[in-house]
Amino acid sequence: TLPAPAPATVYREPRQAMVVGAEGQTIGVTGRGLVTGEPARFRAAPDQAWQPVASWAGPWPVDDQWWDEAAARRLARFQVVGVDGSAFLMIVEGGQWWTEATYD
Repeated sequence: TLPAPAPATVYREPRQAMVVGAEGQTIGVTGRGLVTGEPARFRAAPDQAWQPVASWAGPWPVDDQWWDEAAARRLARFQVVGVDGSAFLMIVEGGQWWTEATYD
């Protein structure tokens, strides 16, 4: 469960994103739900500039539809705040980052 407040804008289709550490390495989540590094910079969408991470929270692992092998999904949600104050609900699934929502 995500902590309050809920995001104000939820995108119909998630936007491709990127989150990297201080050395430029992609940040991920292990099978045990551990973050592989400290998020340092992110892009909330391909057309947005990189920005430093001011703060972040998570991961919140999700094992969606685990009972159905064909539909099962494993992902982790994060809240990420940029130095400009913009805040996003993001997920990482299969090593790919997505922005699901914005906190306006």
